[in-house]
Amino acid sequence: MTINLPIFRSRFTDIANNRENIENIFAEFFNDFNRTSSSLLSETVRASLLPKLNISETDNKYFIEAELPGVKQGDLELKLDNNILVIKGKTEESKERNYFMRERYYGSFQRSLTLPNNINENDIIANFKDGILNIEITKKLENSTKNIEVKAQ
Repeated sequence: MTINLPIFRSRFTDIANNRENIENIFAEFFNDFNRTSSSLLSETVRASLLPKLNISETDNKYFIEAELPGVKQGDLELKLDNNILVIKGKTEESKERNYFMRERYYGSFQRSLTLPNNINENDIIANFKDGILNIEITKKLENSTKNIEVKAQ
């Protein structure tokens, strides 16, 4: 009586390989899912740290309102460079409390806005009150053409 072990081993190896392949498929799927969900979560965290803005205009001014709850005026920085307005700040959590639930995000943020070319860089007013940053930017006069007299020689 002859037992054909190589065939049995071959079938066992095939079954083991198939099982390993299926486990690899699931592992790759869940690793991709975890990578995707963690990147989505980090995007959500980043987006929640950015100040919410309202931007409007009149004939002679632009208005920007930024919600900055929990930001102190000393932790707020506003810069204008090449028509790019940068709002920087940070919020800090209270170390004195023992939280059992926390939904607010803490940390640094930066928001950049490209402003139109018709702004007057020398006439910008910013006020901060009750967690709202109000920025007024005066527009340059549209009709800034100048007549040049041509003289005969």
